Amino acid sequence: CDNEPHNYSCRIDNFTGCIDMSRTIKNLSIVSITRTLESKPGLILIDTSKLTGNATNRLRSELRSLGIGVLHAKNSLLTRSLNAVGYSTTGVQLTGASSVLYGASDIVALAKAATAISQKHESMTIKGGACDGRCLSSQEVE
Repeated sequence: CDNEPHNYSCRIDNFTGCIDMSRTIKNLSIVSITRTLESKPGLILIDTSKLTGNATNRLRSELRSLGIGVLHAKNSLLTRSLNAVGYSTTGVQLTGASSVLYGASDIVALAKAATAISQKHESMTIKGGACDGRCLSSQEVE
């Protein structure tokens, strides 16, 4: 562990070694994301990679005022969480920066809000969505 930048170590019985927190933190993140998404009627996947920091904050504020939440996470964590909730991610493009919109009364209201906001923020694109256990393409969402 001497080559680790922070030199985190622990003593377990007679063994002293580094704690690999990355796996533990990833698993906790997956559980947290899964709990957030599991009771939602539908989800929309968006790409916000071309938005500036200020534009992203304005987007989050607009969505919050509509009662819609935004979740940013690594694609691998989103994939595992969506699979755990029951959505197959085989047809969804999870590359680049992905965010999940959730929280409207139903998928139609969520899709309408996402489409309206993507027209307002031209740098935001809709990647797809999920509803009733199946994934939707970006054309189906719009």
